Amino acid sequence: MAIVPIETIKVNPEDALRLGITDHAWVRVVSRCGELRVRARVTERSQVGNVFMTFHHQDTLTNVLTSDHRCRISGTPEYKACAVLIESYRD
Repeated sequence: MAIVPIETIKVNPEDALRLGITDHAWVRVVSRCGELRVRARVTERSQVGNVFMTFHHQDTLTNVLTSDHRCRISGTPEYKACAVLIESYRD
């Protein structure tokens, strides 16, 4: 938490340019399971076409974007990956 105090969505610069998103801008992230509002972090650390979010910030529950499916035998959650729509957001 000391290193990354708030949740952000990491977006590749090419995708950010195409979507009209700037670094630290508020965005709405929508999946078929839910939606969140977070700040964008434009970075080369994300590949074009992919974004990244953590899931440990209590005030931004990233898991609402992913499925709650679990393996019926082991109970292990499925891999936390899903398609999302990202758009600019203003309060």
